[in-house]
Amino acid sequence: MDIGMTTHSKAVPFGISFFRHNATALMATAVDAFVLIVCREIFIFPIVWSAFVGAVCGAIVAFFLGRHWAYASTDHGIGGQSLRFAITVAGSILLNTYGVYVLSEVLRVGHYTIAKLVTAIAVGFCFNFPMQRYFVFR
Repeated sequence: MDIGMTTHSKAVPFGISFFRHNATALMATAVDAFVLIVCREIFIFPIVWSAFVGAVCGAIVAFFLGRHWAYASTDHGIGGQSLRFAITVAGSILLNTYGVYVLSEVLRVGHYTIAKLVTAIAVGFCFNFPMQRYFVFR
């Protein structure tokens, strides 16, 4: 433990974990995009594989930053956290996919990028953060 930090998520105040969670999400997104571009442009992977590898790398970054920084939850087993994280990611993918579909195809809010941005923000704040704080890194 450093600087008096305890090792479980309840010890990280809500506001701090909320800020750290969102900073972690931005960093993971940057890694995802960077790996996608490297795989596609340098290694000439097919776009689907490039997107997959980028998403996996981003998820790994998000998990370890969440475990060690955003929620400081290293006193719990990594196996259980990994499983709960995978469940949360699966739920997030479903909600993001459905949200983009509803906003762009059913409600026709405008360009699909707007639907994606609105959905990603809503899912991030209303699903990902609470699930990671109270389920994954509890």
